[in-house]
Amino acid sequence: MRKFTGVGAVLGGLVLAAVAGPASAGVISIEPDNYAAGTVLNNIVPGVTLSSIRGSDGASGNITAGVASWGAASTGSNVFAGAFAATDQFGNGTWDYMLIDVSGLGSFVSLSLDFIGTDSVDSNPVLAGYDAAGNLVDSDTAAGNFSTGQFVNLSVAGAGITRVAALGDPSGLNIATLAGINNQASGGNHSWGLDNAKITVPEPATLALFGIGLAGLGFAVRRRRKTA
Repeated sequence: MRKFTGVGAVLGGLVLAAVAGPASAGVISIEPDNYAAGTVLNNIVPGVTLSSIRGSDGASGNITAGVASWGAASTGSNVFAGAFAATDQFGNGTWDYMLIDVSGLGSFVSLSLDFIGTDSVDSNPVLAGYDAAGNLVDSDTAAGNFSTGQFVNLSVAGAGITRVAALGDPSGLNIATLAGINNQASGGNHSWGLDNAKITVPEPATLALFGIGLAGLGFAVRRRRKTA
């Protein structure tokens, strides 16, 4: 069997790291039930910023752990609570939504979030992921009416995603850009509760292995040049 040395061995290690990378991922969970009601969750996880955004004027407020007034037995007692109007739900009324900024993580695989119906006619929830320029990278939605307490899990994925918007019902909005969902008088006709955010990122060990491989490749190339 032929043995690979020098640059060949390092390249082989990089290939193995790249193949192993997608299978090795860590999950960051932000679950309001793990915190006392009223706890501010804006920066509860390093590298992640949660904000309550009022779409009509772009005003920003806190995200806290709040008890759902309409009952959320299907996902637990606490949900994400915003800063405007009906704080335990997002969408209708003052047209507010939750924005999750993941740019501080440095790397990103996917994000999922539970949307919970707050009455018998809620429909059309949307989770939208945007890049640093505010352009849509990926989105997920669910059709049909959801009764009170019924929930659906939506997710977005893409290496370029830096911000994720949880939109109660974006009817009439242009979600192709992040700017398109702001400065609008209304965000639709339905409200949603939000719960249980899960962010998937590459495992630090996998990233470290890939970094070591790159460093080794550079060393091997320099050594080869010196001996040439």
